[in-house]
Amino acid sequence: MGGRGAVPIAVTLWLGLALGARTGAGAAWVCLAVALALAWLADRAPPRTGMVLVATLALLCGLARGAARTRRLEAERAALPADDAFVHVVAVLAEPARREGDAP
Repeated sequence: MGGRGAVPIAVTLWLGLALGARTGAGAAWVCLAVALALAWLADRAPPRTGMVLVATLALLCGLARGAARTRRLEAERAALPADDAFVHVVAVLAEPARREGDAP
């Protein structure tokens, strides 16, 4: 695949990532299942049809990935303590500070 063939795929992938943040978790699984079916079809299709299928595949994979990332961020935010909660942080210094800069 040359550079001209990669541009539509990259554009549709980024479009899918941008739009995927607004989709639900169920839609991500559906997009992934349809993407697998399209990958199987693209492997057996003529070159021009295969290119359209691969671009659609990239869009669906981007949608699924964008939705998964949004859901993971929401789960991590839900695990954080409330605003007025007391948090105790413990740290261990494993080695002294390096003197690579001017001041330590």
